[in-house]
Amino acid sequence: MDDAGNVGAGTARYARKKEAILAAATAILNRQGVRGMTLADVAAKVGLITTSVTYYYRKKDDLAAACFMRGLERFDAMVTQAAAQPDPAARLKTFLDLYLDLNRRVRLGEATPLTSFTEIKALKEPLRSSVSNAFSDLFRRVRAFFESEDF
Repeated sequence: MDDAGNVGAGTARYARKKEAILAAATAILNRQGVRGMTLADVAAKVGLITTSVTYYYRKKDDLAAACFMRGLERFDAMVTQAAAQPDPAARLKTFLDLYLDLNRRVRLGEATPLTSFTEIKALKEPLRSSVSNAFSDLFRRVRAFFESEDF
């Protein structure tokens, strides 16, 4: 019997559930912070029980770190696209256009909100260092937008 179709469906279902958990956790994290977010609240928002969420993320800090990293990945995609522009003004304009369009899509319910990074320091080590380093790397890439003799 060929199980290839079932594996793909299971993987897609896993990915959808993981995305739903991240979206719910991000919304709670943005409102209540790392300390205020609970796995039970996230589970309730997604229609699961807490142990189902722990299948994806063992601890609350793991989930919070995943939310921060997902937010950084989303920013990184915008930074990468903007960095391809030929000069600082075009890079900045492209980034702002992408960011504002994403915010518009969030307001319309077409995209999930970005993670607020104000709570990174509330993570426990070693997750805090890992997320902080990724944030610093992204910040350096954005700062490089302005590297030009003409600006």
